[in-house]
Amino acid sequence: MRTLKSKRLVLQAGRKRIYEIDLIELERDGSDRYLVNYRYGWIGDELEEGTRTDDPVALHLADKIFDSLVLSRRNHGYSDPTGGEAWQVNDLSIAAPRVVDDASDPRSVRMMALLDRLSSLPEAAAAKLIWRTGQLRLATAAPLLAGYCRDAEDAAARVLPYALLRCGCEEPAHVIDALRLLAQRADPTVAVAANISLSLLSASEAEVRRLRANLPEAIVIALDSENTATASEKVFDYLQLALVAADRPEKKSDTGAPGVEQQQALIDLYLLSYHNRSLRPLFLDVLEKIPLQPFIFRAVRRLYKAAEAADDADVLAVLGHRFDLVPPYIRESYGSFFVPHLRKYVQRESVLGKGDGSIAWSDRTRTYFRRRIWRHLRRTGQLGGPSYVTLAAACLAYADEAADPPFAKSQQGCSTLTAA
Repeated sequence: MRTLKSKRLVLQAGRKRIYEIDLIELERDGSDRYLVNYRYGWIGDELEEGTRTDDPVALHLADKIFDSLVLSRRNHGYSDPTGGEAWQVNDLSIAAPRVVDDASDPRSVRMMALLDRLSSLPEAAAAKLIWRTGQLRLATAAPLLAGYCRDAEDAAARVLPYALLRCGCEEPAHVIDALRLLAQRADPTVAVAANISLSLLSASEAEVRRLRANLPEAIVIALDSENTATASEKVFDYLQLALVAADRPEKKSDTGAPGVEQQQALIDLYLLSYHNRSLRPLFLDVLEKIPLQPFIFRAVRRLYKAAEAADDADVLAVLGHRFDLVPPYIRESYGSFFVPHLRKYVQRESVLGKGDGSIAWSDRTRTYFRRRIWRHLRRTGQLGGPSYVTLAAACLAYADEAADPPFAKSQQGCSTLTAA
């Protein structure tokens, strides 16, 4: 048995506390012959011993475990007494990178081990793992996720596009082909999310020209207006055509479903404002006024998910404010809804999963999104993401002190506005 490398860290807390970490090679055959052991305690006292590897592992995995343990101790205030740079958690100059370095985060070692057997997991478990991987922005997970896209079932495929976006944002070439494959799926939720991700990853002038060419003529004319308020009114008037479909369900678009052109126009306008920041005030003004009603809310839902994946603080703040203040369009009572534009009650079972956008913004949906946006804010802060401060400041700028806190009576585990 021999020690390949070791690290000695010291915590200055009155009496000095030490933490020693060793990477050890065992005298045995096979690749799995490495251990990561540690000792800790007060200087001068007998040290307690432990291990991070109950069984021997391969060298590359032991190396990652060693590095992650060193970093986790530095996160707790330990420093290298030989002159290595001390780790200061509150030092803004070393804020967490946009993409997690797998060797620097203890969680990433576990996540990568789980991703290695992603194909053998049940669909629900695979979807949850993919979503969590995207939330952590594990850069080295991008090739694994891209390779899984052909085998992904419905639930996993729906979270794959934005996980690929977040993990592959620094090296888009790793995920572009996978996103194009997902964009060909029959499930519109998957296809739309994949196309949005492809656009967000593209920063070319060609993409801006494509988005502008896809917009309806009425919106293009509005964008050419020098007056932002006038342009906003014209865009809003066009999007309101989707609400005509709500009042007259028999009025359908060329695609066979009401409001589809308006939904796509809203998404394209968001993507255009993402690439061309001069259009952002106009888009936010439209977003602040657009009704959360059938045949247009589906686009708002997709915008929220895209903004969450892209850490788009402006859009998340506006939508969070709208979700707080706009009352539900439909309320459920004893398993049925009264739908205003249909002027009748419908059973919940008959509309769930219908997917035509005719039922939207119920009291349950409102509660879900109010919880989701603050949960996203809380988890971003817990992960130490660099976008947290910007997102929190944007949300607080829209906070209405006169409004009820969104989760004052929610279940345990949901954050409150005051806690955020």
